[in-house]
Amino acid sequence: MKRTILFILIMSAVTLPALSQTGKGFGGLGFYYPGYQGIMPKSLGTILPDSYPDAGFGPLMQSGGGYVVFYNILFGAEGGDYTGGTFTKDGRQLDLTGEFGGFKLGYIVYHKEAWMIYPFAMYGTSNMDLFIHQTPDEQAFNDILNNPSLSTHLSYEASVVSLGAGFTYAVLGSRNKDISSGFMVGLEAGYQLPVSKGAWTYDNGKVLDGPEMSFQGFFVRLAIGGGGISYRAKK
Repeated sequence: MKRTILFILIMSAVTLPALSQTGKGFGGLGFYYPGYQGIMPKSLGTILPDSYPDAGFGPLMQSGGGYVVFYNILFGAEGGDYTGGTFTKDGRQLDLTGEFGGFKLGYIVYHKEAWMIYPFAMYGTSNMDLFIHQTPDEQAFNDILNNPSLSTHLSYEASVVSLGAGFTYAVLGSRNKDISSGFMVGLEAGYQLPVSKGAWTYDNGKVLDGPEMSFQGFFVRLAIGGGGISYRAKK
C-alpha cells in the first residue's frame, strides 16, 4: 500500500496541469536511449569468493520506449538492459546480464517550435542475472546428470522508481508553434531508487541470506528517435 501511495503522489506531481507553459499537445513519440546508469557496483568481488572471476557491470545501458501524448501527458513504457559480460577464471565462467522495464508517465511543461521539456517518473523492476558455469574441455553425459550444479542461474530483482526530466529538439521535420514532428534528439537525466527490498532466486527457487545489491543511482542518456505532436492553443 505504501508503494502504491508513493507512486500515485509521484505521478500527480509530474502531471500537474498548473505547470504547463504550452498548449495542449496530442501525438506519439518513440526513442532509443543509450547512456550511463550508475546503479550497480563495477565489481562483484565484494560478494563472490576469491576463486571466482572478478565480474561486474559496466556503466552503460540502452533501452527503447514508446509514448502516447494526450493533453500534454506522456503515457508509455520503456525497457532495456545494462552492460554485462563474460568472465572466466580457473575453469569457471560467469555470464552477467541486467535488464529493466516499466511504465513511464510525464508532462510537457514547455514547448516552443522545435523544443520540448518534460519531467517524468517511471515505475518498474530492475534485475541482475548471474549464470555460473564450469568450463571443462570435455564432460561425460552421465557426469553432467550426476552433477547438475555444473551450471547455475542466480537472479536478483527489485522494484524501482526513476525520477527525472528531459528535453528534445526536432532536428528534421515540422518545427513551429502548432506542430513538432520528425527526427528528434534530446537528453534525459535523473535518479533511480528502489521502492522494495530485492530478492535473490536460484533457478526460480528462493535464496536465503543473499547479499544486498543496489539499484540506486543517477542516470543520464541520449534520446534518439522522433514522432509527432500537434498543439492546440490554450483557451
